[in-house]
Amino acid sequence: MDFDGPGNTDLIYHELTEIQQVPEAYAAKTCRELSVESGCDWYLPALGELKALHDQLSNTPEKREANGFIGNVYWSSTEGGMEAWTHYFNQPKLFQLTTKSNPYISTRCVRR
Repeated sequence: MDFDGPGNTDLIYHELTEIQQVPEAYAAKTCRELSVESGCDWYLPALGELKALHDQLSNTPEKREANGFIGNVYWSSTEGGMEAWTHYFNQPKLFQLTTKSNPYISTRCVRR
């Protein structure tokens, strides 16, 4: 499973912002620009990192709920061509390749 969220975020940002010059917001850009604004190293987590985050919170439903993870689907920086992997936090083992243009997926930026 992929655990290189910082590297993936940099690659996606470079491709879409610097090469293709996509002006719209997208998950990796949101996290990368959060880093610039806050001075911290925020990034879009890889699929393995999202799963680890879910596993860390799975024994404490109160923490998941308090942090807004109940019932949400999150983008990962792990890509598969024109799609990216998503993680369903209300179903711990559900990962799915999703079309990158899907507006109903949430972004959760993380930092190490």
